[in-house]
Amino acid sequence: MNQKDAFFPQLPTLQEKLTDAFKSNSQELHCEAFFFLRVLILRMTNKKISNIWPLVLSEMIRIFANALKEETPQLDISVLVSVCKFLDIAMILGIEELEWLVVLMKKI
Repeated sequence: MNQKDAFFPQLPTLQEKLTDAFKSNSQELHCEAFFFLRVLILRMTNKKISNIWPLVLSEMIRIFANALKEETPQLDISVLVSVCKFLDIAMILGIEELEWLVVLMKKI
């Protein structure tokens, strides 16, 4: 096993915890989840984490859509910054799955 993919055996448990974090109403937990994702994409090969992208993309779209709506309560700026930091690292790493985010955001 590649040293970079050392956490692969724990990935199902990590994905379950990530799902729980995204379901919570805690904005602090959302920030921590995107910090975790930044670490994950640096420590795992893209091929090994491909099954988390639908969850991550849908959460990112939800956060960006809420940030753009004027009638919804103000989204904590720290959540938006956390998502942008994750997106920045992911784009630098060339993660192709995030290209869908650009396509989907044009429809919002």
